[in-house]
Amino acid sequence: MLKREGDCELLGVSNTIRKFVESIKYRELSKEELEKGAERLILELVRNDVAYELAEEIAERIKEVLLGRKIKRIGDNVEELIKSEIQKFLKEEIPENSFELEEGIREAVNEGKLYKVMFIGVNGSGKTTTIAKIAYKIREKYPVLMVCSDTYRAGAIEQLIKLAERLKVRYLKSEYGADPAAVAYDAVKHAESRGIKVVLVDTAGRMQTDRNLMEELRKIKRVLEPQLTIFVFDALAGNDALRQARDFMGEVGFDVAVATRIDADTKGGALLSVLYSVKRPVVYLGVGTEMGALIEFNRDKYLGELLGRI
Repeated sequence: MLKREGDCELLGVSNTIRKFVESIKYRELSKEELEKGAERLILELVRNDVAYELAEEIAERIKEVLLGRKIKRIGDNVEELIKSEIQKFLKEEIPENSFELEEGIREAVNEGKLYKVMFIGVNGSGKTTTIAKIAYKIREKYPVLMVCSDTYRAGAIEQLIKLAERLKVRYLKSEYGADPAAVAYDAVKHAESRGIKVVLVDTAGRMQTDRNLMEELRKIKRVLEPQLTIFVFDALAGNDALRQARDFMGEVGFDVAVATRIDADTKGGALLSVLYSVKRPVVYLGVGTEMGALIEFNRDKYLGELLGRI
């Protein structure tokens, strides 16, 4: 799930904490020295895309562990003490992923309902590709319809159609300039009349600060009434991924998130910060360009790998 030691460098978050622990492990520290060290740790975590408030909390937890040992020569077991404290804190703050996509679809189908999924996120985050990957996961069990309600961005409709044709999945061709909410409404009617069980709706992704975009997304959501809204973000976007998550959460709302390009992320802070800040589970990680390159996110495994590098 994360970078492997020996294959490539450690994730920046793991490496930052590890270096801090190594720097104080066999030294006697004054309280003032510990405070200064904690300040440096916070700055390094922020440089690795960790939200400032989360970096502060991690540093505070480490200080509590060290102060509890009277800041004398700490010894070899300090890593385990710190790992245990940080893991306990993050497990309390980060929601566990109990999401089961197929279970949700199955329940809707058993009730005779269409299962509708709305995808939100900025352009370039991998949103359309993620839709295709999810269609790929479920296409053998459930008839799927892919639709693009981004009727403004040049190439958006063609991109979705190309992916749908590659997967041999049905799609509804929309027209540029059409009302995005009307496109979503037509998709639902089209699916219901043809026995399709799942509709995956792509949306526009101009900058999250665009007021017109947010109103457009809210309108689509009112019309579509999705059982599931997925926020897609690029792990390489750094601190901007956190700003996007907060804005989309506040303006539109979402149930779960997907982190893309996680395989190329050398820092690790964006994923951690989104999980901590919006209190919504990340359910999948995009780890490549192939259709099967979408893996389920396991919080405990993730934290174990992240903190196992300390």
